[in-house]
Amino acid sequence: MSQLVGTVLFVVSVAVFAMNVYAFVHAAMQRPDAYTAAEKLTKPVWLVILGAAALL
Repeated sequence: MSQLVGTVLFVVSVAVFAMNVYAFVHAAMQRPDAYTAAEKLTKPVWLVILGAAALL
């Protein structure tokens, strides 16, 4: 049973990391003015947030 839990946790961790990398690449490819047009944080701030999350 413990091995099953470990395997599920590993699969979920890999999936979350893959989505984080996708989000980082997607954010890097967007125009900088799109962030301010939506009244959100700036592009560099989002890249720092997503990059830090990927490193964790």
